[in-house]
Amino acid sequence: MKVSHYVVLFFSIVFILLLGFPIMSLTGVDSGGVSLHEKIKLPFKVEDNKSVLLLYFGYVGCPKICPASLNEIDNIYKKIDSKHKDRVGVYFVNLKNSGNAQEYVHHFNKDFVGVDLSPVDRMKFMNSLHAYKSDPVVKGGELYHTSYLYLIKRIEESKDEFILENMYYTHPYDAKMVIKDLKKGLK
Repeated sequence: MKVSHYVVLFFSIVFILLLGFPIMSLTGVDSGGVSLHEKIKLPFKVEDNKSVLLLYFGYVGCPKICPASLNEIDNIYKKIDSKHKDRVGVYFVNLKNSGNAQEYVHHFNKDFVGVDLSPVDRMKFMNSLHAYKSDPVVKGGELYHTSYLYLIKRIEESKDEFILENMYYTHPYDAKMVIKDLKKGLK
């Protein structure tokens, strides 16, 4: 690549970032979370007693980001009041077509649920949650993916209808904010 290509690439990235900052400040994105209140369809079964879910997309065998995020989520889960904990589910959706999500996620917490979906169902679901992944740049490398934590609430008096309430995107996740939002969702 010529130097002029790098200059154009650099200014393109700066331009995109500058466009994003005003939008982020108007929407409250700079706070570490976004309230969405979008109705969604889950492509997997959720236990009937779970009224609020924390959901994370990652992949079995992820060497860095997923373990750190799942440890953060575990710490948040441990802070949930014991009288409400049975109503909160933590779900890990595997971004790979291989591996056992349930076995993997149990290394972090035995209460977490691992979900393996077909590639088509997984992509539809990811699109509905504004999540992405890209294949490794080199063979055997890491997948690049969003490491958002999603708070999903069951619509009252429904078994299979849910609303995407919040999306948390900063690391570490703001545990106080997540717990406060969880409590609101449990009322």
